[in-house]
Parts: sequence; structure tokens; C-alpha cells
Amino acid sequence: MGLDVESFELDLNSESTIEQLNEEMHMARSIGAQGFPSLILKSNKLAKAEETKSRVLKNAQWQNIPYDYNDASVTLRRL
Repeated sequence: MGLDVESFELDLNSESTIEQLNEEMHMARSIGAQGFPSLILKSNKLAKAEETKSRVLKNAQWQNIPYDYNDASVTLRRL
């Protein structure tokens, strides 16, 4: 493949790579990921604002979606 192993190891163990990994792990935990792989659906739900009675966009909602490697209908039913 022509991979420069020394360069790869330096990049893999760099501060920026470790920082990015930690940020990704924090994000995953904050939205409920429980392992790898995880299937998480982000949805934006509309709701009526009590004060104005107008429709407003709520904060994104994150939902874990169950999956079964042997039966795609498990996932499709939840979507």
C-alpha cells in the first residue's frame, strides 16, 4: 500500500488525534451511544410555544435505534 508506518504512528499518537478522539467519545456518550457500532437517530420535533402559540423548533432529540445483524426489520420498524 505504500504506507509510511513511521508517519502513521506519529499521527496516530499525536496530541491532536487524542484530543479529537476524546471529543468524539464525549459526544457519543452525551447522546447515549453504548458501544460501537451504534445507530442513533437525530430528530427535530416541532412543538407549540406556550407564550406565542406559534410553532418553534425544539432542541434536537437523540434516540438509540436497536439493530439486529440478522434481521433488518428490527431497525426498520423503529425508523
